[in-house]
Amino acid sequence: MKEERHLLLRRCYGGSMAERLDLARAIYAVHGAALRQHPNMRRQLALLTQATATLSAHMAAIGLNDLCAACAASPGGGCCSTAIGDDCDTPLLLTNLLLGINIVCQDNDPASCRFLGPSGCPFAAKPIFCLNYNCEKIFKKVRKEDMASLYRLVGEALGEQGRMEGIILDFLKEHMDDGVEAK
Repeated sequence: MKEERHLLLRRCYGGSMAERLDLARAIYAVHGAALRQHPNMRRQLALLTQATATLSAHMAAIGLNDLCAACAASPGGGCCSTAIGDDCDTPLLLTNLLLGINIVCQDNDPASCRFLGPSGCPFAAKPIFCLNYNCEKIFKKVRKEDMASLYRLVGEALGEQGRMEGIILDFLKEHMDDGVEAK
């Protein structure tokens, strides 16, 4: 049992970005409907959707969407680098699929995040770094009160993402032998 869990974790968090994305898509294709109907998952999807929508609205209201999109469009993608995009794990990718996000690898500047689209980041559930890091440009443009609200909302969204990841891993422990293989 311990060895099986180790293999599951290695598959979800190890390997290349392409392998983790293929695994997330394969799990979604085989188990997406069952995952969505799982009682804990339905509730968690609703909580995560609310948390990410509230965070996104706040980020737009304080000008972060425009500020970050302009920087991300520059060569190298600013904070939205290849290293960040390549840090996405299978549970995070699967979470976005469950939230209805169409995950497309873009033909970007090789130094930029592979998921960064023309309108910025397509993910509702984002990597931790993408939510926790604030550059000097942000600190110069955003009021302290708005930053305090941002930190609170980021914490709430990341908490919901963590709970989602736990539900996904518990589900996968029970179902990973059901014919799911990454391409």
